[in-house]
Amino acid sequence: MSFAAIAGLWLAVITIPIGILYILKIKRHRRVVPYLKLWADLVADKQFTTLFQRLQRLLSLLLQLLIALCLVFAFASLTLSDSYLKEESIVIVVDASASMQGRATDEDERSRFEVAVESVRDLCEGRSAEDEFAIVAAGAQPEVLQGFTRSTLRLREGADRLEPSKTSGDLSGAVELAEDLLQGKKNPRILIVGDAAGGQVAELQKQHENLRWIPIGETVDNISIRRFQVRRNFALDTDYLLLSVANEGEAKAEIEIEVSVEGRTRKVLPMTLESGEVRSDTHTLTLQRGGFAKAEVVHPKDENGKPGRDGLALDDIAYASVPTRRSFSVLLVARNEAEEEPFRASMSALGGLVNAEQSLIKRPEEWAQLSADEVDAFDLVMFVNWAPKTLPRKGRFLAVNALPGGLPAKLRGVEQSPRIRDIDKDHSINRFLEAKTINPAEARPVDLTGGDVIISTMGGPVGVVFRETGRQSVYLGFDALSDLFFLKVAFPIMLRNVLGWMHEEESQLLEPTYRPGEVIRPRFTLPDESVDVAWFHEWVADEATAKGTDKLKLTDGKFYFGDTAEPGRYVVRTSSGEFRTAVNLFDAAESDLRIPESEDEQELDIERSGFLFGRDLWPLLMLVAAVLWLLEWGLYHRRLTE
Repeated sequence: MSFAAIAGLWLAVITIPIGILYILKIKRHRRVVPYLKLWADLVADKQFTTLFQRLQRLLSLLLQLLIALCLVFAFASLTLSDSYLKEESIVIVVDASASMQGRATDEDERSRFEVAVESVRDLCEGRSAEDEFAIVAAGAQPEVLQGFTRSTLRLREGADRLEPSKTSGDLSGAVELAEDLLQGKKNPRILIVGDAAGGQVAELQKQHENLRWIPIGETVDNISIRRFQVRRNFALDTDYLLLSVANEGEAKAEIEIEVSVEGRTRKVLPMTLESGEVRSDTHTLTLQRGGFAKAEVVHPKDENGKPGRDGLALDDIAYASVPTRRSFSVLLVARNEAEEEPFRASMSALGGLVNAEQSLIKRPEEWAQLSADEVDAFDLVMFVNWAPKTLPRKGRFLAVNALPGGLPAKLRGVEQSPRIRDIDKDHSINRFLEAKTINPAEARPVDLTGGDVIISTMGGPVGVVFRETGRQSVYLGFDALSDLFFLKVAFPIMLRNVLGWMHEEESQLLEPTYRPGEVIRPRFTLPDESVDVAWFHEWVADEATAKGTDKLKLTDGKFYFGDTAEPGRYVVRTSSGEFRTAVNLFDAAESDLRIPESEDEQELDIERSGFLFGRDLWPLLMLVAAVLWLLEWGLYHRRLTE
């Protein structure tokens, strides 16, 4: 026998006034009434013995004292326990990650999370009253929903506060938090209630001897989109779809991936995936405008003709930002028309990539009259066989066969009939270029104290890129006019690549995709005081909250948007335009809904309460007190007690 709230025993003092009031209570008084001998025999039968009369007086007092003791023991939380029961401190870690929104079984329509919450309630209801429980939710950030308590009511309220999430779960962090809560406890235990979390549970069981796992659900087949991204190829003026799809199930799957842009289907990709197969492909698709591309897994219809489905819907849809097509303004600075004409033809070969109306051609003497703001307004300034002594501090520049002043480089001299020794094929400017296509009559290699070399001859670096704060520069130190093949064929490709290198990062203010719960922040500083962030959530049924806009103030040119728990589309609006990104699950552990069969399954050796032993008795005591009160009331009114 033990008491969880021993202070409640002080209520036993109420038995004293009960006894005093019983002694002072009004007795029934004898009255003389007319008497007929006719009733003598009947009255004689009703006479009580002296002993029973005494018991009659004491029975009422006894019932009232029993009622008082039941109330006292109820307030003191009386518990009966056998000697073998030991007090344990148990932390229930509930997996609240995205995988728990998957189906529990193929036949059960409930989610794994719903089954997990029911399991937690059963644990709390059936626990031994000797044990204290705590509840921790393992979402993106582990959270203590209920600290240690022996109150079933509080544990039930903690279980009611459990909410599912669409984020990746930090199960190891939740277990570490549970270990912190168990510091100093005599018999610490950890219970994980959830699925296998992509094998994380098995690893945690090896690391923690006091950890037990309550599996939720069964193995359910699932197809997941692991990656989806749209990239612009400036060299070919087209778009690439990077798509990765995985079969997380145990059976071969035949599906289709439907790719659409702003609601319009653009491509349907049939796929057959073996169990455990991950297929990553690149698909070419020309997209005429920006917006969002959507990839969706389409399953075959079932026997009833209804749309098919898999275990988890969250990873069946993914979004990607489509780069907005734009044209660039170019300022060409050449000494005369003869040097100008071939490069103007190269720009014309780029089609709509170069905006002819906004592009200009200047002579060196006209260049000197331009202000820094006028120069910075162009997307690219190209110098041909001439370069200024000092470059402006801001802007994007391409110098051909002339080294501008102000760069961390110095001319070595002139190299006749140069041969290309090395070309950095990994650099985006050299994409689709071959060294044999570059055969100029002469080159001007340089000595460097900065910059990155992308092309070298036997005489030294002749292709260098410089990335400085507010300024990007490319130096091509060879006579392009002497190599007509390079000028007509290779140079337009290189010019397209230069524009892509200079502006691709500028157009990527945000990462292409973020995980649910990850903070969206800019990759570089902005001049704005504030920005607007709009969101379009995919899995929110309520239209009022499925989309919205928030204004964020910038600090040191940066903003931080953390309300990304919902997958979907996100748009950041700045003074320089709109920048799009997406929040997608893209987590193999969350998409893996398989429950491994353990050969040496650990027994869940948690003490459970019986009918009386190891259980909170206050509800039963309150019931007994109520029954005794009704009994005493009935006996009194039937004049069986005094």
